[in-house]
Amino acid sequence: MGAGRANSPAFRSLPAPHKLRARYLLATAAVVAVALGLVHAAYYRARRDGIIKDTSARLSIMTEMARDSIVSLMLGGQNGQLGRFITGSMTRDLKAMRLISPGGKVICSTMASQNDFTVRGLPLERKVVRDGHGIPVGIYTPIYNDRPCQSCHGTDKETLAVLNIELLNRGPLQKIAALRKETLFSFGTAFVLVFAPLGLLYLRLVDGPVRGLRESAKKAAKGNFDATFRAERDDELGGICADLNQAFEEVRRMKAALEERHQEAISKMEKMASLGELAAAVAHEIKNPLAGISGAIQVFAEDIPVNDPRKEIMQEILNEIDRLDQSVRSLLAYARPPVLRPVKVDIVSVVERARGLLARQAEAQGVQIRMPAAGYEVIAEADPEQMQQVFFSIMQNSLGLMPSGGTMEVSVRRDGAVGGEDTVRVTLSDTGMGIPSEDMKNMFRPFFTTKHSGSGLGLAISKNIVEQHGGRIEAESRPGLGSIFHVIIPSRASTQKDG
Repeated sequence: MGAGRANSPAFRSLPAPHKLRARYLLATAAVVAVALGLVHAAYYRARRDGIIKDTSARLSIMTEMARDSIVSLMLGGQNGQLGRFITGSMTRDLKAMRLISPGGKVICSTMASQNDFTVRGLPLERKVVRDGHGIPVGIYTPIYNDRPCQSCHGTDKETLAVLNIELLNRGPLQKIAALRKETLFSFGTAFVLVFAPLGLLYLRLVDGPVRGLRESAKKAAKGNFDATFRAERDDELGGICADLNQAFEEVRRMKAALEERHQEAISKMEKMASLGELAAAVAHEIKNPLAGISGAIQVFAEDIPVNDPRKEIMQEILNEIDRLDQSVRSLLAYARPPVLRPVKVDIVSVVERARGLLARQAEAQGVQIRMPAAGYEVIAEADPEQMQQVFFSIMQNSLGLMPSGGTMEVSVRRDGAVGGEDTVRVTLSDTGMGIPSEDMKNMFRPFFTTKHSGSGLGLAISKNIVEQHGGRIEAESRPGLGSIFHVIIPSRASTQKDG
């Protein structure tokens, strides 16, 4: 019993991922992480886009100021000052500033080594250059030949030059890196602040009561039904605890009742055993004197003439002595059942012999006993003499229910496996007056009879014999329509007849 409980899946030690606590905490952590992750991702993206936008705006302002200054110098006829202006515009985050002719030749640059350098594929329209992070790091801005400039440059050229400014992305990258750290720290802090209370709340409201339930259930699984479940709460878990306490109280009540009935049954069995021994002793003491009385009466009867009225009285005394002797034999048979001598026997032939013993009585009552030929032997390991007595008693009981004639049907067949073992079923049905429902409850009790004659032990003895074979007797009846008895005993084999 202990091993069975230890291997039971209900109380086997579960791996951590399969426990309710781990499932809840993992699920809660996942939900909190996803929710906070989405919020912080949106925050990070918005702040990063703001840094990029600020960098782009700063680059645009720087470009516009440089272009306006260059145009002013050119309009003022100070072309020689362009190089000095561009060289002097160098700042900490400015990588380079170049003025490039439409043909791609560098006119002047903050980097002297790039003067007279030719730029291939020079864009003649405004173009922003971005790095791999999307940060604007350069811009090409054309300086058009507007009307004020045409007095010196004529009208043939559309673009006079292209201003190229390149920035270092070190500042924006540092800001984005700092933003990333800030976002991660904020996410971690928010996760702890949100998840920790939820976890503590779960441990307080769910995990503790569930562990208490499981501990009590383990005690109950070991047979300790005195375990109680804490039900101070007014939620669903509290309701479950209250229901379990009520169920355990019912189990305890039923257990006490069963133990009480078990003790009563043991006491009753002891009393029945004592009564059986007493009945056997009394029957034994009665049997020998009855035999002596019967012999004495027979001697007295021999000296009485045939026509003497006392002769009939003597015969009646002898008949009552025989009936009393038969009752004593039945009492002995019930008190001390004979030891079974089971052999492999054809149950059909056993039923046939019992039917033959009652053939004359059935014919006298106008009762037909029908037993269709089975066509095959029904073999079972049984005591043929004892089983013959069983079938005889049941058939005799059925004849008593058909005083004005009728029909008795007898069939023998093998049933399928019941409880892992084949069985033989003998069914005896009659068309008699039936048995009242109140008598059905007592018909197998010893000494119960509705007849003026008989000991009331025939069916009780039959029930004992069948149960000794490991079988059972089932009975059903409908008053006015008849009764059916089923005798079911274990079988070992069934073989077909030759031919």
